[in-house]
Amino acid sequence: MHVQSASFTSALTQLGGTGDAEKQIAEVSRYIIGKVVLKSTNNVDTPKVKSVQFRALARPELVVAQIPINISDRVERPGRKPLKVKGLGDELYSALRDKEGDSVTLEIFEPSEIIRGVIERISYPIQSNEVLGSDTTYAIITVRGTRQTVLEDVTSVNTLGISAFGIMRFGA
Repeated sequence: MHVQSASFTSALTQLGGTGDAEKQIAEVSRYIIGKVVLKSTNNVDTPKVKSVQFRALARPELVVAQIPINISDRVERPGRKPLKVKGLGDELYSALRDKEGDSVTLEIFEPSEIIRGVIERISYPIQSNEVLGSDTTYAIITVRGTRQTVLEDVTSVNTLGISAFGIMRFGA
C-alpha cells in the first residue's frame, strides 16, 4: 500500500551507493514518522536497505543535573557522633533505583534553581577512600529537564491560591 500525504517532507533521496549520508531536517516538531520508499531504477534489480536511523537533537533549553547522593550506612548529624545503621545504604540505593525514569521536580538551594524533568539514570554505587575523614559510598543521580523560574513566596493572601500560586511547601 502506497500512502501519499501533503504533510510528508522528503529529507533525502539516495539513488545508489552505500549511503551513510546524514541529513538534518529543518522542520522542528515533537514527533517524527519515518517513511522509506524503495524503487528499482531498471525494474530488474531489487533495491536493498540495511538500516535507517533518526536521531533527535536535544533542545537547547534542556539541562542535565548530576548530583551525588550518600548511600552509605553511616549517618552523620551536626554536633553528634556518627551513627552506623546496617543495611541503610542498600535500602537507600534500592529506593533510588525505583525512582529511575520518574518525573521529578528538583529544587537546588545553592545556586537557587528548580529543574522539572526525568530521573534519567542512577549510577552504580561508588566507593570513595578518603585520606582524611570517613570512607563513603555514593551514587550519582542524573536529572534531565528544563529550568523553571524560581517563584518568590506571595506575601498577600488576596491572590490566586496560597503561597506561590497554589504551591505550598511543607516542613522547615
